[in-house]
Amino acid sequence: MNTKIETETNDNAHSNANTNNQTDWGSPAQTSALSRTHYAGRTQNAGRGLVRTLWNAPRAKRFYKEVTIKEVAAAGGGVGYGVHLDGRLLRTPAKNELSLKSRSLALAVAKEWDSQTKFILPYMMPLMTLTTTVKDQLQTAQTIRPQLEEGMLQYFQSDTVCFRSPDSEDFRLKRAEAKHWDPILSWFNSRFGTNVQPTDGLGLPRSDDDIDAVENYLDEQSDEAIAALDSLTISCKSFMLASAVLEGALSAEEACLAARVSEDAQIEDWGLAEGSHDIDIEELRMRVASASVYHKLSKDHSLLLL
Repeated sequence: MNTKIETETNDNAHSNANTNNQTDWGSPAQTSALSRTHYAGRTQNAGRGLVRTLWNAPRAKRFYKEVTIKEVAAAGGGVGYGVHLDGRLLRTPAKNELSLKSRSLALAVAKEWDSQTKFILPYMMPLMTLTTTVKDQLQTAQTIRPQLEEGMLQYFQSDTVCFRSPDSEDFRLKRAEAKHWDPILSWFNSRFGTNVQPTDGLGLPRSDDDIDAVENYLDEQSDEAIAALDSLTISCKSFMLASAVLEGALSAEEACLAARVSEDAQIEDWGLAEGSHDIDIEELRMRVASASVYHKLSKDHSLLLL
């Protein structure tokens, strides 16, 4: 492991702002390829489709030897933590300096870079993907947050947790839905002050008060929390599951089990298809766990990684 933590003086930290001490992921061709594949990580193709898309994407060779973390001048003043490749400050795909408030998150991102071998595989760096989403699309562009919030609100209004199998269908599936989803629904109504009820029909009415409660919650969240919550919502196909993970009411593993109730019931009946179901499961675990870890590290700057 070549990841190191180095501390610079404030003068040196400010001097790193010049372009001679920065790296934008290598040559222009490498930068373009990495930018495309990093944002490809936000596509919602699942399982084999996602793997095929990312595997066939342009891949840049690892062009650096050492990954370090140093104090740098943070945006808006103060001190942040920058990931450096061979001493050069890393930039995002949109050319923004990668300065993080959380030392723990910077260390985790650095470990992702250091774990790359012959090729740089952005889809194997989920924390970096979330970090660049926040830096480029939420903090700098400041145009995507309303879209993300609206998307999560739409998930809430047709949440998977609320749609149950009709009484005429498999009793085992209904029992699994109740086991995994009833506690989440109860927690959600208590946490948000809502009165959401399950249904076995097509309609899922939401009161104005329920929608307002979710809108207010989203408006109160940091950019980092919105990025994590958006990733969790899309991965689990449920805002309720996503918020439960973000709030610590569900572990990543519990959320994955709850998100796959229907799929796991099909596997129980028909068996697991290797190269399809197993990839879906692992890809979901990676997305949910990484979003949960990202949120915790970005929120608590005192967390230390071993």
